[in-house]
Amino acid sequence: MTSPIRLTINGTERIVEADPATWPRIAAIATVLLRFVALYSIFDMMNLIHAAGLRGAGDTVYPMVLTFVLAWIVMLGPAWVGCIGLGNGVYYAWTVASAYVLLLGLLMRRRFRAGRWKSMRVIEPSPLPVETEAAGA
Repeated sequence: MTSPIRLTINGTERIVEADPATWPRIAAIATVLLRFVALYSIFDMMNLIHAAGLRGAGDTVYPMVLTFVLAWIVMLGPAWVGCIGLGNGVYYAWTVASAYVLLLGLLMRRRFRAGRWKSMRVIEPSPLPVETEAAGA
C-alpha cells in the first residue's frame, strides 16, 4: 500500500506515491544528514562572522581567494570525483561539504585573530585642498 504525498516544485503540483515501508530507512538517513547540518552550521556561522569582519576591515582579498581555492580543492573536486566518478552517495557529499566549511571557518577565524586587519586603512584621509589662482583674481 502506498501513501500519496502532495509536492509543489517550482509552482507545479505533483502527487508522489511513497511506500510506507521505506519511511524507516528514510528516517535513518535524515537523522544522519541532520547531524551533518548541525556540524556544518557551527562552522558556517564561524566563517560568515569572521569573513564579514575581515571584509569590513578592508581585508577583502584573503576571504575571496580562500573561498575560491577551498571550494575547488576541498569541496567541488573531491565531491565530483567521489560522487560522479566513484559512485559514492549523499553521506560522502555531505562529508566533503562539511570539511570545506570546517576548514573555511577555522582559517577565517585564524586570519581574524592574527589581527593583520587592524593595520589596514578602509577610509583614506582627505587630500589637502588645491589653491587656485582664479580665487584671488
